[in-house]
Amino acid sequence: MTETNKERYHNQLDIINPLFEQTKIVVIGAGWIGSTTVMCLAQMGIKDITVVDFDDVENHNLASQLYKESDIGMWKVRALWENVKAFTWTIITERYEKYKPEMVADADIVIIGVDNMATRKEVVESLTTKTKRFIDGRMQWEAFELHMFMPVFETQLYMNTRYSDDDASPETCTNKAVSYNTFAIASIISRFVVGIIKDDPIIMKKTNLQVDLHNLIIS
Repeated sequence: MTETNKERYHNQLDIINPLFEQTKIVVIGAGWIGSTTVMCLAQMGIKDITVVDFDDVENHNLASQLYKESDIGMWKVRALWENVKAFTWTIITERYEKYKPEMVADADIVIIGVDNMATRKEVVESLTTKTKRFIDGRMQWEAFELHMFMPVFETQLYMNTRYSDDDASPETCTNKAVSYNTFAIASIISRFVVGIIKDDPIIMKKTNLQVDLHNLIIS
């Protein structure tokens, strides 16, 4: 460990030592959930992060996603690559393309932050026992839920949490996301990641978590 890294991560070394506990993480989606989560993980010292997204930065993304005004029009994964590097000096792997099963073939942890059930199903069905856990974040309004399962062994249990995209709750354009919700979900996902890396029984026994920030209820 270099003296520079000792100083940088000094305040967290008893929580997670990034220089000894590296894990391969694949994040599907670089929007509300993905952009904030990737930044949080990188700032903790996680180095092996691949981000998959096939979308560009738009003006309405700036209020609740980790993008700047100068990023508008760029690929989200490219803008996130630049922003993460600027803040943490971590070099993430960017994949500006639609999801393919081989993208998660050697992942230790897969994090899904997409806006449709069809992609969730595709990702889950392509996971193998190589992946220790997959984490599905779902966010709406001032609330979110997280589902975390072991691939293959708990796939059916996870599938029971799915619903048709046609059955998704209707929402207005002004009632989709707010920054404190995106940072909150990124925080808890990152705590999950630390628990998975350290085989923390408190985290490993969790399968779902629901958070209502409007009413400040966690269940």
